[in-house]
Amino acid sequence: MSIITSGTTVKDPSALLGRGKMQELIESLKKNFDFVLVDAPALLSGPDSAILASMVDEVIIVLDAGRTTVEDGNRAKQILNMANAKILGTVMNNYYSDFDPYYTRCGSYANVQ
Repeated sequence: MSIITSGTTVKDPSALLGRGKMQELIESLKKNFDFVLVDAPALLSGPDSAILASMVDEVIIVLDAGRTTVEDGNRAKQILNMANAKILGTVMNNYYSDFDPYYTRCGSYANVQ
């Protein structure tokens, strides 16, 4: 296992992602490793994650049971569709059994349009 950290903060990370170097890096890593996982910022917080989603083979959406709304889930899926990202599935963090009255309709998350 190898890890590449993000490095220093830059003023316009989207510009760096759009220059082709990130795509070259991902392609190089795919040739040398069985799996390449890229952790990205929250999709709704800016364009970086959508840009990255267009460069990778598949995307996993991570939802926060205490904060993510169905509307936000739908918006995230729309953004990923516009980026031509292939969605592998979802993960729901911070789910507790006392959420049951609200999350018994988890079908709302499973059926994000």
